[in-house]
Amino acid sequence: MQQNIINRSNGPLVSMMMPVFNGQNFIRFSIEALLKQDYQNIELIILDNLSTDNTSLICQEYEKLDPRVRYICDETPCISHEGANRLIKYANGEFCMIACDDDLYTPDYVSKMVEVLEKNPDLGMVYSRMGFVDIHGNIMKSNPEKLWFKLENSFLKNLILFLWIRSCVPMVFGIFRTQLYKQTLPFQVFDKTLFDADNKFMLEFLAVNKVHCEDEILFYYRFKDRTIEKEDSTDKKSRESVPGTAMGRFRYLAKHQVVFTKEIFKIVNQSKFSGVQKFALKVFTILSFLYYISMLVPVVSRLMYISIAVVRKSYYLVKKYKSNSVCTAK
Repeated sequence: MQQNIINRSNGPLVSMMMPVFNGQNFIRFSIEALLKQDYQNIELIILDNLSTDNTSLICQEYEKLDPRVRYICDETPCISHEGANRLIKYANGEFCMIACDDDLYTPDYVSKMVEVLEKNPDLGMVYSRMGFVDIHGNIMKSNPEKLWFKLENSFLKNLILFLWIRSCVPMVFGIFRTQLYKQTLPFQVFDKTLFDADNKFMLEFLAVNKVHCEDEILFYYRFKDRTIEKEDSTDKKSRESVPGTAMGRFRYLAKHQVVFTKEIFKIVNQSKFSGVQKFALKVFTILSFLYYISMLVPVVSRLMYISIAVVRKSYYLVKKYKSNSVCTAK
């Protein structure tokens, strides 16, 4: 039964949407990983935001080799979030996913995600644990995140968890039900830093949709310098210059946290939670705001990391001691 699900070619169409700008260094690896999925009913839609390197030639090469690949050169420059918004109009699948031009996937990534979605019709999106791959293609040692988000979680629990974690990776690269994905769009940039537009999107999705994380590493995030350094990048041009002084950077990032907190309040106000639940969410939002503001202070941030490291080390030492004690007793 498992084998039939994995190898079938007539299952629901999965639309893979890849926005790219000057991605020649890694895009071949990502395209290969997606086309070699053991789940064959896919379409790979590549939206090129006017790349100036060999990206277009590479993509057109794959378009000629595989009818499932569609290469589209955008007509106007746009920031990366807007590229993701534009892609959805080309998607035909019942399910969809955003694929970066430098990440990797195991061959059974799509088949296992689709299987979970089909078995759970009330599930809006599924993703897997994440590993890391370096710029040379080497799989790196990683400490997989805890399985915070499970199908049985309530909407309230998921929002609280996400407000604390504030990391959309790898969740945002999971496989969504296309209709629900469309209902949550667009990715909206709300200040000139361009930060947290994807986190805001996930908060809006989590407020009304169930999500689930599979307990396997099936997705590998490319570990590299992800600052906006590409020449002619619209993201680079759109982003405000970060002040050079420590105090200037603090004000710059603190101001962003204030604006993001206001955006979160809007999501909470528009949600269908009860009055008490909305109040609890706002209190928690303020607490998480204070935490992230404190982390902008280098001394506080360092002390926090040291404290966490000490707690973790103590936990493992105690656990090891208890384990040794049990073995000795036996």
